[in-house]
Amino acid sequence: MNYYYIHTISYFVGNNRLDNILHCINNLNKIKYSVNNKGDEKILLVVCCIYDNLIDTITEQMEKIKKQTNPLLDIEIIYRWNTGGTIKTMENTLDFIIKKDITCNYIGIFEDDSFFNKEYIFDEVDYLLKKGINIIGCQVKEERPDILHTNGYKIFKEEYWTNKLKNRLCPWIKEKHVYINNNKEELIHDKYVKWIDGALYITTIDNLIKIKEKMIKFTLAPETEKYTHIEHGINYGEVGFPTRLSINGFSFFGLSHNNNNNDHFKYLNLYSVGNKLK
Repeated sequence: MNYYYIHTISYFVGNNRLDNILHCINNLNKIKYSVNNKGDEKILLVVCCIYDNLIDTITEQMEKIKKQTNPLLDIEIIYRWNTGGTIKTMENTLDFIIKKDITCNYIGIFEDDSFFNKEYIFDEVDYLLKKGINIIGCQVKEERPDILHTNGYKIFKEEYWTNKLKNRLCPWIKEKHVYINNNKEELIHDKYVKWIDGALYITTIDNLIKIKEKMIKFTLAPETEKYTHIEHGINYGEVGFPTRLSINGFSFFGLSHNNNNNDHFKYLNLYSVGNKLK
């Protein structure tokens, strides 16, 4: 089956943000993705349901979601235990669509609390893909004095590199976060750290396949460890994954995401549980 676009939601059930999923269902067919898209091409919504404990009420909720299809929107549900964050969802989705022999023009992996905010966004995506960018993500502007926004991504300012800022909470990117089969705790130099924000990633199936063939795994977060915000979400994920992409010769670019009317992406319901300092 071929789709114009596959939209994957990385959804942790503990946050109880079903309204975000419903927003996607109600709006995915209303977006003007491109000047050449007339709104009559089929879309697939994949909800990656992430759980601590998979109980009947969760699967019952998800089965109700799955039934809310329409002639231009198919819905699939995949389940996994709570480890690895959004980057693990990316890998699960790729495995799922390859197994099901599903193809598409574009694929997006989104945290459930982010969504499109600008018309004709895939024309910009196309432009970047044709320039050789492998993944299009987002940039959320920060006020941190150690971070520089440049060339569509974030880096650390040279004057704030590792040896000059010992009290930084995160990210601290270690060898184990970026090099496969490496358990070393030594920090890599901040000059190698480069990232976009982890709310979303848009690309093609071919690009994801090329990335996985070279990097073997999208996230190196131990699969037996339960998700934590800083380690799995940031060090292995939001910062570690793009840093690994860069080290392995892949490129990425972040479009604006701040909830202003002219930004490419917007936030939905942001309520969350869990400790963001761990």
